[in-house]
Amino acid sequence: MQYQKVRRKIRDGDILAFRGTRCFSWLIKFRTLSRVSHVGVAIWFGDRLCCLEAMEGSGVRLYPVSKFVEDGEFVDWYELYDEAVSRKQMTEFALTCWGKRYASIWQFIRSWGVICRGWFDKNQSPPDTDPDRFFCSEFVMSALREGGYAGEGFEKPPSRTSPGDIVELPCLHRMGKLVP
Repeated sequence: MQYQKVRRKIRDGDILAFRGTRCFSWLIKFRTLSRVSHVGVAIWFGDRLCCLEAMEGSGVRLYPVSKFVEDGEFVDWYELYDEAVSRKQMTEFALTCWGKRYASIWQFIRSWGVICRGWFDKNQSPPDTDPDRFFCSEFVMSALREGGYAGEGFEKPPSRTSPGDIVELPCLHRMGKLVP
């Protein structure tokens, strides 16, 4: 899908998914058995379409979608089509997270470590080590929940949600890859 032709159809609260090719992206895809390695929330600022995302090294940040597309990133657009989910509440929540820090290494170990996860569960450790810090799929799932999403996938805590889990939610429909 040519970005310039479809950008106006992308709405606040739609989900953008990325298929990164760097080592960290490959590890995420391998560990989560997913075709995507990163997700974010689409949000409009005036005439500018942006992605609000939790990014390692940056925390929750706002980044222009056009830059991702121009830089050759693999960006898939997923339309949020569940009318029960409030896009307004979703994006308001997402904006309150802007500037928060990225999840700590301990959150990754807690969420994705095979051996450690069992130990944490056995000792009844909370699933989220710091609710004010996010990794990408945790951020997106938290925004969906704030918007009122209570469907499939809701039973998992956001801190255990992978990018692949997000794009498989029944409230989303893949529209296609955005290209220059």
